[in-house]
Amino acid sequence: MKKLHKLLIAVSMVLVLAVIPTGSASISRYWPVFTNANFSNGCQGWNLSSTAPPSSATCTNSYSQWDTSTQVQLSETSWLGPALVWNPSTAKMFMAWFGSDSIGQLNVIQSTDMVNWNNKVHWAAPGTCCDWSNNQVGLDLTYNSDNQKIYLVYLIDEITNLCPTCTHSYQIWVQSSSDGMTWSSPAQVATESLDGQSGKTGPFYPSLTYDSTRHQFELAVYNFDTNLDVYTYTSSDGISWSSPQVLFYNNSPLRATTIGYLRYLNGNYYLTYEISNTQYLLKSSDGNTWTSSVTISTGYYSGIIAYDSLEGLYHVIWGGTYESTSQDAISWSAPASLSFGGWSALAYNTNSQLLLSGFRTDSGCCSAPYLNVIQYHVFTTGTTSFQSHVSCNGCGYAGSFAQQSGSAPFSSNSLHDSCYSYDQYGNCTGFIRNGYSYSFTAA
Repeated sequence: MKKLHKLLIAVSMVLVLAVIPTGSASISRYWPVFTNANFSNGCQGWNLSSTAPPSSATCTNSYSQWDTSTQVQLSETSWLGPALVWNPSTAKMFMAWFGSDSIGQLNVIQSTDMVNWNNKVHWAAPGTCCDWSNNQVGLDLTYNSDNQKIYLVYLIDEITNLCPTCTHSYQIWVQSSSDGMTWSSPAQVATESLDGQSGKTGPFYPSLTYDSTRHQFELAVYNFDTNLDVYTYTSSDGISWSSPQVLFYNNSPLRATTIGYLRYLNGNYYLTYEISNTQYLLKSSDGNTWTSSVTISTGYYSGIIAYDSLEGLYHVIWGGTYESTSQDAISWSAPASLSFGGWSALAYNTNSQLLLSGFRTDSGCCSAPYLNVIQYHVFTTGTTSFQSHVSCNGCGYAGSFAQQSGSAPFSSNSLHDSCYSYDQYGNCTGFIRNGYSYSFTAA
């Protein structure tokens, strides 16, 4: 009881200091009270309907998080994947992955609500005939806004003989589709052959993006065999590709431990990469000259970047379990641990304005992981917290607050004015303001 008494005194003092006597219950009189932290604990903002009575104020709160209630586990399994892309022309999200079958077939599935997934198609990639454990190397998806098609890039390792006398043929292929069901013939971007006894390894981590300003594709791939260099390829049609170019940063080849995904966002190219347990983000205005790099955080395994236009934030997820955000892609938040893990993909649904992540979850010993998706939600809540009235000269009150999970931190609050003196016309010339607050804790 003593604790409650102290709280009442604190609130009452705020009320007295905020008094500006007036003959009506204009909400402007109460504004300093409600926006004072002692009374509005937890409110991030206020919306005012009008200053003249009758009027009301609404306490607003917002927060963002990966919403576990939206997590969906598909019946599909994969050792490598998934990749995601949003097609605004069909209003569908597409997912691609290498299957866990004996030859690692390519699979594509689609969804209109990011919950129910259907219309799966699958086919064998060129060269997938022999050692399934080695021929799946990587894949990615992008969208061409000029012809409204989605494009799939994948990298395979075709092993033509049994090791140790085997020969590796690394091949990068691209296919396109307007509906995710019917796909074009594979167009080869590049190939590289290596002797299995040479001790050398071929390319990894292919990623593909489309530049809607220059109307061209750019593909990045990481090659262990050439001093950890990064190669880029360009194409205007996704069929004919340029010769590989070594990616230079500040006039030197970029030598990374791993690279993430190349993305064209808001007029710039971005590439995530890792060197010695530190995450970096490389930026270019044209995809050719790279002169800006910023540190995101410490951590292994490069990640993927996406932009959430609803909240105006860039998101980077790396290592499958950590995430940082930024308003300008320069200054990044401290890393947050995610409730989900595994290799992550990111895509932004421009219709529902929701970010979607695709990832894998463990299915037990010796079995391929299940594919999952989860949505990133921006929550905004509001509680009408104050009403001023014209029916009572010189009085107003704030009614009871409904408790809302994660939002308004009130159970009940109240203000009340009691007039104790009047002029000859019946107008209030003096009043006593009382206030109380209880259950003043976050819901």
